[in-house]
Parts: sequence; structure tokens; C-alpha cells
Amino acid sequence: MKSEYSLFQGLSNYSDKIALRDLDGNAVSYLDLANFADKLKTQFAEIAPLEDSNVNKRALTILVCRNDISSISLYIALIRNHLPVMLLHESISDDFLSSIIHRFKPGYVLTTKESQHKPNNLRDQGEIYNHRILAPKDQTVTDIHPELALLLTTSGSTGSTKFVRLSYKNLHTNTVDISTGLGVENEHNTITTMPMSYTYGLSIINTHVFNGGTILASDASIVSKEFFNALEDFKISSFGGVPFTYETLIKLKFWKKLPESVEYLTQAGGKLKEKAFKSIVEQCGERDIRFFSMYGQTEATARMSILDHALSEEKSGSIGKPIGSGRFLLLNEQEEAIYAANQKGTLYYIGDNACLGYAENHQDLAKPDANQGCLNTGDIAYYDEDGFYYIVGREKRFVKVNGHRVSLDEIETLLSSMGLESAVLGEDDNIKIFVADENAQQAQLKELSQATKIPSRVFSLKTQDHIPRLKSGKVDYKALASVP
Repeated sequence: MKSEYSLFQGLSNYSDKIALRDLDGNAVSYLDLANFADKLKTQFAEIAPLEDSNVNKRALTILVCRNDISSISLYIALIRNHLPVMLLHESISDDFLSSIIHRFKPGYVLTTKESQHKPNNLRDQGEIYNHRILAPKDQTVTDIHPELALLLTTSGSTGSTKFVRLSYKNLHTNTVDISTGLGVENEHNTITTMPMSYTYGLSIINTHVFNGGTILASDASIVSKEFFNALEDFKISSFGGVPFTYETLIKLKFWKKLPESVEYLTQAGGKLKEKAFKSIVEQCGERDIRFFSMYGQTEATARMSILDHALSEEKSGSIGKPIGSGRFLLLNEQEEAIYAANQKGTLYYIGDNACLGYAENHQDLAKPDANQGCLNTGDIAYYDEDGFYYIVGREKRFVKVNGHRVSLDEIETLLSSMGLESAVLGEDDNIKIFVADENAQQAQLKELSQATKIPSRVFSLKTQDHIPRLKSGKVDYKALASVP
């Protein structure tokens, strides 16, 4: 049964308007996208992923992607045709890709023609839009929930085994709510500044395509002359970034380089440092540019709240208020609702963009909705007298690096595989590694950086006489937290 929610069903409504373009002068219209989606559906139908006539025609497709026209077009076509897709960045290692294929048993794997990925046990099934179509030689019929639309990794940097299960309803609801909250319109032009496999980067694509805007697909560095030239040449209306993005741009005094076409900027993926936040708000105010600070998680499809630009100074540090019809709920340690201002509790989000749950293998693809519209964010928060929410910390052992969630436990596991016993603590963009090995070297941090794709500057190595442990044998993180 096909879902009643269809995010990209109205592509042809925008006819010949340019939907996607790149720095090389290539461009595709909305009508082109609609026609391509039809072509993909036909081509996939001709490739039976199994000899069995009872094959599930909604077999999972893994799309190894990058910020280019073909990858974005394929994603749009898959969602439009109600074919479930998993997005993976092209930097993924062969070993990790092979393990995902083994666990999730996809019907198809799409990789760019230039890609060097050659996972085992795949056969070539042709090409479509600059991508190779690969299919596992040994197929398994997999049941898939009829509402399952998209799988995104929870922690791509460390090769997480968990993927978030997002439905068509999740995508449609969150896209509409973000579009309304930010005022995205069909004359807006945006540029990709984050990987499309990252929920924040993808949400920008979703909102602009849904509203008939134009996207400049680019991997240009935000510190490059090419990036700023593109803002001017293509009359970019907006772009987004994580805290590290803006902290880097501030050093460049980027506001002096923004063309008059820029109407608004967005920020999510963690909390900006207060000084940086105030600097951006001040500079944007002087140039009549709206600056939206947002709060979200992959598990919430993308966004849960927006701080209106008009209140940026008055409510500095706040995540704002819930978007659309969503709402927040605070629970105390006794799991009782908190109805008083300035009382801290665990933050829950209730809304139609709360994900279906997680998947670690192909059996999980058929699971029902585990959250039923209610998501435990894992964050500790409070709200003020005006109903604006503030995050004060995280319950879970996750931090954000360049806007991406990173599991500290997974960092420990990686270090263990390198033969180094450790205990890891951290905060956003700052991970402390405690070791009891005097021979631990900075070279091992370099190896860790290469394995995780996390910049080495984020890590700091601290040598201890021993790793403190509780009587249970678990690491005493509280004791380590007091170490300067």
C-alpha cells in the first residue's frame, strides 16, 4: 500500500523552472526531474532484484552520494516513487559499505561512475544518471514497512551501526513546517554547504525542492573564493551551517563578502558560542539579513524548533519554540511532567516528524512505529516564563563535531581496536581521551582522526596513572570529569 504522503509529487507544477544547477553550468528543470523519476521507476522495474516473482518491489536502495545534480536527482526520484533509500556519503570505506550491504540486504546499490567502491558480492546492472546500478548476487526477500522512506545514519563519522528510520509522513510534515517557519519561497536560491547525507543538509534540499526553489549543488569550501563568487554569481538567497561553519566564517569577516541577494541564514547542528552568536546577530541586523538558530536531530527528521530572528538578541542561547504543530514536554527524574518555568528536565518532542525508530539490519526494516510520535531527545532543558526552551546538557554520551553527532562510546571502541585502553569524555568540538599508557603517541590520534574523519585538533590526549573505575568495573566518568 502506497503512503498518502508524497513529498515530491508536485514537481511538474514548477514546469521549466530551474531546480538544480552546478558550478559547471549544468542545470535541470522541475519537469526534467519529474521525467527522470518516471525513467528511474521504469528502469528499476526492468531489473528484477530477485528471480522470485514475489519479490518486494520496494527493495531498499543504497545511494552513495555527494553534493551534485545526479545524486540529488536520484534521491528525489526514489522518494517520489516511494522506493526506500539509504543515503551514505561517498567517503564511506569499502569495509563499512560491505558490512552495511551484508546487514541490510539492499535490492540496489547506486555509486557514482567515478567511485572506487567495489564491494564484494555485487553484480553490475547498468547505469543511470552518472551512477552505476549494482545489485547483490545473493538476494534475500525483505519485508519493508509501507511507510519507510529514508534511512540516515545517526553518527556517520564513526561508522555507526544504527540508522534512523524516517517515514514519508515524517519527511512531508517536517518539510512543510520548516518551510513555513523560515518562509522558504519558490524564488529563493540556495547553495549546498553540508553533505546531503546529513539530515540538516538534506532538509535544505527538501524545503527548496518542495517549494520550487533553486539549489546550487556544490562542494566548494566555505573559505574558498569559489564559494563567495558563487553567492554573488548565482544570487544566492540563503545558506546554512553548523557552529563550526559560522565560527570559521567569522574569522573571515564573511558579512563583508555577502551579496545583497542573501536574505537569511540558518544555523543548527549544535549551540553556537555566545560571542559568535551575538556577532552574527549584530552583523546580520545591520545588513537586514534574517538569522535563524534552530534545534533538531536526525530522529526528528531534521528540525524541532526555531528561534525567530526578531528575538535573537532578547532570547540569546534559546532553541526557540517548537515548529508547526509539534510540542515539547519536560519530565523530571520521576517521569512526571514539569509545568513550571526554569525547572530542568528531560526534553521530549511530540510531533509527526518523530521517526519510526532505528534499524541495524534488514529485519528492522519491517518494524512498526516504535515512537508513535513521541521522541526522547536525550537532552536536559528548561523553558522560561515566555515559553522559550534552553538546552543545558545531554543525557546520552554524544557530542557534536562540526554539527555531526559523535558517540564517545564508539570512539572508545575504535581506540580499543587500535590496542589503546581509554576513557573518552567531551563536549561539542572538544573530545578528551584519557589513557593509562605512557607510550600513547600523538600519531595514534592522527590514526584515529583518519579513521573517524574527525579533525585531529578536536582530540586532546591526557595520560593518567590509571583509568578510575567504579566497583561495577565501569569507568568512573564523574571522577575523570574533575581532571583539569
